Amino acid sequence: MKEFFVLLSLFGFFLSAQATDYFVSDLSGNDSNNGLSVAAAFKTIQRAADLTLPGDTVFVLNGTYTNSCPDCNVVTISRSGTQNEWIVYINYPNNAPLIQFDGWQGFQIIDGAAYIEINGFTIVGNSANVILDSALNQAGSCNNPGGNIEAKYNGNGIQMHGLSSFSSGYPHHISIKNNTIYNCCGAGIGSVQSDYLTIEKNVIYNNGWYTIFGSSGIVLYQNWNFDNDTTNYRMIIRNNKMYGNMNYVPWPGAPCAITDGNGIIVDDSKNTQNGSTIGAYHGKTYIVNNLVYGSGGAGIHIYMSEHVRVVNNTAYYNQQTPVILNGEIDASSSNDIIIRNNIFYALTNKPINTNWNNTNIIHDHNLYWGGNGSFIPGLNTLTGNPKFINPSLTIDADFQVNSGSPAIDNGSAFLAPDVDFNGAVRPAGNGYDIGAFESSYTSNQIFNVSRSALLEQNYPNPAKGFTTIKFNLPESAEISISIFDVLGNEVISFSTKEYSAGEHTYIIDTQNLAEGSYIIRLQSPDKIESRKMIKN
Repeated sequence: MKEFFVLLSLFGFFLSAQATDYFVSDLSGNDSNNGLSVAAAFKTIQRAADLTLPGDTVFVLNGTYTNSCPDCNVVTISRSGTQNEWIVYINYPNNAPLIQFDGWQGFQIIDGAAYIEINGFTIVGNSANVILDSALNQAGSCNNPGGNIEAKYNGNGIQMHGLSSFSSGYPHHISIKNNTIYNCCGAGIGSVQSDYLTIEKNVIYNNGWYTIFGSSGIVLYQNWNFDNDTTNYRMIIRNNKMYGNMNYVPWPGAPCAITDGNGIIVDDSKNTQNGSTIGAYHGKTYIVNNLVYGSGGAGIHIYMSEHVRVVNNTAYYNQQTPVILNGEIDASSSNDIIIRNNIFYALTNKPINTNWNNTNIIHDHNLYWGGNGSFIPGLNTLTGNPKFINPSLTIDADFQVNSGSPAIDNGSAFLAPDVDFNGAVRPAGNGYDIGAFESSYTSNQIFNVSRSALLEQNYPNPAKGFTTIKFNLPESAEISISIFDVLGNEVISFSTKEYSAGEHTYIIDTQNLAEGSYIIRLQSPDKIESRKMIKN
C-alpha cells in the first residue's frame, strides 16, 4: 500500500509539472472556452494571464486586442514563472497580433511577477488620436496643474513596475523581444524598480510625445537589486531600432521644461529621487548594438546612475528638441561608465557629447562626426564621416557603412559583443568595427592598417616598477606616446618625435603611479592604438 501511494504521488507530480499551451483569438475566441486549442481559444489575453503557471505559453492569434476601460491595461501580468520554466506570451506562428490601447499600458508586469517573456507583438498607443493643444492643457500639466491625470495622454507600451504604491513586489527576469512599439503617448518600454531585464530586437518609435512624465523610448528608472551579482550584466538593452521618440509636452517637475524624450535613458539607478528607500543599484547595465536616431533628447542618456557599459551603438541626428544640448550619447551625475566603440553623428548646431559631473567615466574608440565643435575627446577618438549607406530619419534608414569608412576595423575588442545588429559575427575584418554593424569590408582606404604603427602589449604586465613597451613602424612616422588613468587624465607623456621604420622600445618607470588600471596610447598620423596596463 505504501508503494502505491508513492507511485500515485509521483504521478501527481508529473501531472502538475506539465506545462500548458493557451491560445487566444480576438476574432474567433471566447473567454468561456478552455483556451487549450485554436478551436477553443480565449478571446482576451488577460483571461490566459489569469491562469498561467510556470512553463506555460500563451499563443496569441491575429486580431486587435484593446483595453476594456479608459484606465485599464490591455494585459496585466502578476503571475510568475520560475528560473527553469518561464511564462511566455508570443504571437502564434505566422500571426501578427495587434495590441492597441488608450489606457495606461499595453502590457503591465507588476506584483513581483518574474521569469516572463513578451515576444512578437505590435503595440500601438493613442498618439494618433491626440491633439497637441489638448495634451499641453491636460490635467497635471504646466498649463493645468489640477485634476486627475488621464491615461489617454500618458500610456506606455510595456511597463514593469515595482514601486510600492503601485505594486506588491519588484518584477525581475523579464525578456521583451521582437516587438514593434509605436505611437505610445508615454514610454515605449518602461521599467520602475525592476531587475534582470533583457530588451532586445525591438523596433520602438514615435513614443513619448504627449506625456507629462518626461518619458523616452526605453526607460530604466531606479533599478532594484534582486541579488548582489556585480560581475554579470543584469540589465541588457541590445539590438533595438529606435527613432522619433521625443517629448512635446513640458515636464511639470523641471519646472515646466522639456528635458527628455531620449532614445534610451538609464535614470537614477543610485535611487536618490522621490524618497526611494531601496538603495543604490549594484548591477551592471549593457547597452549594445542599438540604432538610435531622431530622438528629441539624447540617443542614449545616463543620468544619476552607475555601472553602465555603452558599446557599439550608432547614434544619428538625435537632440531634435531645440532646448536639448546633451549630446548624441552622454552621461551626467553618474559613476563607473564606459562609452566605447560608438558612432556619434550630430546635428551641426548640437554638441557631439557632453560630460557633466561624472566620476570614473571612460570614452574610448568612438567615432565622431558633425556637431558644433563641442565634444569630449576621450581615448582613441576618431573623427570622420562614417559613410552610412542610407542615413535618414525614417524606418527605412540604413546605417551600415560603405567601404572606406573610418568605423571599419578601428574599434576595441574590450567589451565588444560577439555579433552585430544583424547577428553577423564580430570581428569580420582586421579588427572590430565601431558602431552597431560589422562590415564585410576591411580598412583599405582611410586609416589604413598597413601604414599604422603596431603597438605591442607592455611587459611585464602587471607592472611593479619598470615596464617595457614596443612598437613597429612599416615606414618613418611622427609618433607620440602617453599614459592615461581610467578617468582620461594624462599621467605620463613623451614628446612627439619622428621615428624611423622598424622596431622601437621604451622603458617606462611606473613607480610613482598608484595601483590600478591605465591606458598606454600611441598616436601616429593615421591611427591611434592603445593597450591596457595594470600597475601593482
